[in-house]
Amino acid sequence: MFDGGTRDTNVTTAVNSIEKQAFENLADAYNCSQAAMNRMVVLRAHRELFGDIHPKAVPSETIDTEALLNGDLEPEDVDERFRMDGDAPAQVPTADGGIAAQPTPSSYTPTYTPQDLAESGSELTWDELTDALTEHWSAELEIHPDRVRASGDVDMIGDDYSNDPYALRASKKPVAKIITGILRSNGDVVPEKLVEAMILQYTEHQITRADEAAGRRYKKSEYKRLLVDEFGFLVPHPDPLKDEYYTSEGAAKELFAEEVSETIAELVDTTWVLDPREHVQQTGVSVKENPSEWLEDLAEFRQGLGFLQAVTSDDTWGDVLEELDDPTGKLPNAEIAARKTYNDLLQQYVRVNQWARFAVGHAILDVGDDVLVDEVSTGDDWKEVNADNPAQPVTEWVTRRDEPLSPQAQIEAVAEKL
Repeated sequence: MFDGGTRDTNVTTAVNSIEKQAFENLADAYNCSQAAMNRMVVLRAHRELFGDIHPKAVPSETIDTEALLNGDLEPEDVDERFRMDGDAPAQVPTADGGIAAQPTPSSYTPTYTPQDLAESGSELTWDELTDALTEHWSAELEIHPDRVRASGDVDMIGDDYSNDPYALRASKKPVAKIITGILRSNGDVVPEKLVEAMILQYTEHQITRADEAAGRRYKKSEYKRLLVDEFGFLVPHPDPLKDEYYTSEGAAKELFAEEVSETIAELVDTTWVLDPREHVQQTGVSVKENPSEWLEDLAEFRQGLGFLQAVTSDDTWGDVLEELDDPTGKLPNAEIAARKTYNDLLQQYVRVNQWARFAVGHAILDVGDDVLVDEVSTGDDWKEVNADNPAQPVTEWVTRRDEPLSPQAQIEAVAEKL
């Protein structure tokens, strides 16, 4: 905890007998003095109005107090320099017109341990959560969903939730940390749909727009931007066909190494799926009569190639690969192994029946704009190929039809062309 400075200023408050008893009850409940209770009440009331803006920053020309009180300005939108939830001590204007760093006022909220946060238990107030984050935030911190009040359970008076001490406030960085902690309780990798669902589950009560659908879209896009781009709490999965996120940088590096190793091994061991005749020998299923099983196996192979292309063409993941050992034990590092495996097997994949490749890309994987385009060697030079939109006859065959083929129709058409 931080100290707000020496307490050498006395403030006397006149109260009646009921108010006095209320203070005594609260002081007993929090096991603190009535003076400490007074300070806690004042700081909480200040936070309700001004969020995490430092108290000494409010009475100045720097902060538009009127806009804050009218709801035209959210505390989270005030310059981070003047907020206590930033990465550095809050800055406040000084009497001489300058700006100085200020300590954060002390809080009298009990602080919960990382183990407390990760375990199921009673809901924690906003103050309890933010104080715990201040003390314990790390790349491993998990928060059990039971500990956080969901938007559907917030006590609202119209659009106002300020009277509910358990409701998450519109302070972006702590809320982003809380959502990340909850996502980590779901594992090291989470799907994008879950990320979006968690964002709305814990922030939907903050939406004040008349167009609620637009408000929800904003919440999802803004918090995904914060979680991924601004704060880096979540790491996007490098596979372009996987809408997933690693829930920490450590998890990303550990699982990424395993995935690269497994992908290289699986691709090398399953080259037989590229030849429908070998596939029949391996599975006993006629490709002509039932092409679906072959195409599903071919789609797994195609996705593995796309994964290796993505990681070897990305500078960040490429650097990680260079630090990893070659899983085959034959090359200097994993980056060289991944690149060689990709180049060698792409050469083989583009020789697969073009109708099958088209069905894999568009009927099974639904690659959209993430088509597998690259150059392959023709012996004397290199030629650009699109492994998913392979040749003119396929394109003409599709465009000649009045309506797009359904995925199943595309798969059935493959059998006719073999």
